Amino acid sequence: STLGPWKFGFLSPYIVQKRGIFVTILDSAEHVKALVRKNRNINTSHDLIGKKVATTIGTSAHFFMITFFALNLLDLSDVEVVDLEPGEMVEAIVNGDVDAIFAWEPNILNSLRIMRNNAIILPSKVAYMATFNLVSKKDFIESNPELIKRIIKSLAKAEEFVKNNREESIDIVASRLKIERESINELWNDYKFRLSLSQSLLVTMEDQARWAIQNNLTDATEVPNYLDSIYLDALLEVRPEAIGIIH
Repeated sequence: STLGPWKFGFLSPYIVQKRGIFVTILDSAEHVKALVRKNRNINTSHDLIGKKVATTIGTSAHFFMITFFALNLLDLSDVEVVDLEPGEMVEAIVNGDVDAIFAWEPNILNSLRIMRNNAIILPSKVAYMATFNLVSKKDFIESNPELIKRIIKSLAKAEEFVKNNREESIDIVASRLKIERESINELWNDYKFRLSLSQSLLVTMEDQARWAIQNNLTDATEVPNYLDSIYLDALLEVRPEAIGIIH
């Protein structure tokens, strides 16, 4: 889905005042990665200089790439950036049309399986936690507090089911997402199925907003107050220990 000019789940400054996040359902520090072709003599981040690098502009993968470059003292002018959709990136790296990709799973795993020993994941210093959040219009949340609580209670049961029924949970997710079970199984431990509203969620959204402004991905000029877009009441009642946001 697309939110304003941003893709795949960023809470855009254009709509932030009308939306509310009421729970994070899972998170991962391994969702986005940098994959490179080994036969292009890329073994470290600085070997990317002069190479052709693909990502999906305006997404978490793009944000990860910019942060990765900054932490490794690289500049965008050091590489040729190609804007591709996730599926296109797999084809491009496999065919050798690009030297590296910054993408999220399962695109990295799919590429690795095809390329085998000709691909490596670059080590990352990026402390980026990808979160998967439930979002609704603020007026809907405020008008339906009991419904929001019931949703969170159901999710709490689902979380408990996942913890106690790993294999069956993998079967369900693989079937629902139409992804090979083997892929889901291999990536399963990279994702933490837990309800939360964490302080790091706010920090990440603020970082993403600054990044979008600096890279002209939005007409907004100020970072929104994202605390105004967090609905705490339902999770506070159902599972208060899951709230880490300072409020």
